[in-house]
Amino acid sequence: MKAYKEKLLAIVEELQAKEQASSLRKASEINNDVDQRPPLEQQIDNLMQSLPPVVRFRPWTIQELRLRLNGRFKRYPSAGDIGIVLQSLGWTRRRDWTNAGRGRRIWIPK
Repeated sequence: MKAYKEKLLAIVEELQAKEQASSLRKASEINNDVDQRPPLEQQIDNLMQSLPPVVRFRPWTIQELRLRLNGRFKRYPSAGDIGIVLQSLGWTRRRDWTNAGRGRRIWIPK
């Protein structure tokens, strides 16, 4: 009976060690993925430099930019974070009050 208990304890310890190792590996993979993404300022600069001038200097909506950028923790960054970065990069915010624009906010590059 004593040998049986010792064998069970050894199996439990082995399973706990494997589980802890796998959880540490998963945590490091998540942290590496987060750390590898460039900040929003750099992503927006890279995006604008990759586009032709005709497209680069047109008015943009937050939603258009959001679909082209990567978030830090989610797939897409939040609209608020994008707005803060655009203001810091010198973009100006306007409203499109035409019938086609329906009052939505547009951002104009500097």
